[in-house]
Amino acid sequence: MLCRVFTYHQVCPSYLNFITCLAGATEVRFGGFRARQCLRSPVSPMKILNRSGYHYQFSFRVYGVLAFPSHETHPFRFHTSAIYHQFDVHNGTALWIMASPIEADGKNYLWSDIRDSIHLGEQCGQQIVSSSCIDRFEGSVLIVAAIADWSMRHWPEYAHSLENNLREFVSET
Repeated sequence: MLCRVFTYHQVCPSYLNFITCLAGATEVRFGGFRARQCLRSPVSPMKILNRSGYHYQFSFRVYGVLAFPSHETHPFRFHTSAIYHQFDVHNGTALWIMASPIEADGKNYLWSDIRDSIHLGEQCGQQIVSSSCIDRFEGSVLIVAAIADWSMRHWPEYAHSLENNLREFVSET
């Protein structure tokens, strides 16, 4: 089924690498990035999908830290997500695919945060539904910024926690 969806939407094959490595078992645990653009000469325009053939595609993997202060033994958990984005620069249509694991509490933290930033961020929400191609592009950039913010949000707390744990360990020895 996934193969059909990806074929229909012409998703770059590199995105499969990011999905299959979500657990980080085969790659170093940090994000990667792949991009492809067709801006000079269109490739296979598809009017039925409102695609002009002039587009950019990129996929990347983000690696973030989730904070769970109520868990005293494990207050932080690592979270890897794979993101795919395609934007038609002529028609202003966009496709987003976000593969992000659902945590034990049943919540997909990346999707929840991005959805909230779109709904709560008046500017981003208006730009996504705008009729202007430039506004839609700016809305896509704001979503990328929200994803980057999500992935970096709890790293300072995690680093501070490691520093405190190391300080406690050294003082005990």
